[in-house]
Amino acid sequence: KSYVCGDRRLLFSETAARQIGCNGVNYSTFAFFSCPLYGPSLQVYQPCTFNQGLMACDRSVLFTSVAGAQTVEMYQCIESCEETHRKKNGRTVTQTKCSCQMGWAEGRYDTAQFKSSPGSRCPDLAAAYGNPICSPEPRGTPPRRCGRQTIKGGRPMH
Repeated sequence: KSYVCGDRRLLFSETAARQIGCNGVNYSTFAFFSCPLYGPSLQVYQPCTFNQGLMACDRSVLFTSVAGAQTVEMYQCIESCEETHRKKNGRTVTQTKCSCQMGWAEGRYDTAQFKSSPGSRCPDLAAAYGNPICSPEPRGTPPRRCGRQTIKGGRPMH
């Protein structure tokens, strides 16, 4: 039902809207306008914009945009579990099978809460006794990234 109502509003807007200019005149009609954005009104973003008090505003990364977003992820061991149900001697038995693999995730996975046995977890965990701690790699080996930050900005369409 909401799809039909939305579709009707869209069809109405395509036939009834009147194109108006960008001169600031107040029109009391259903109107369509597409005006260039005023550049000086756009916000300047940097990492501290998204992390109030946690990162310095050192102007190392700057972008000007109508919108901005940040995603912070950590490379860590992630556990996924599957439950199976089967009948045994007239009773339903639930079996949980868990597996682990390294991957990027926004939230922290607490390895102390994992259901899988420590021997079947991610190999990196054996030495660290938990999700990896970023430390210098031995000389001659490529560095391991333990965290990443992605900042996205929108830009006006012309």
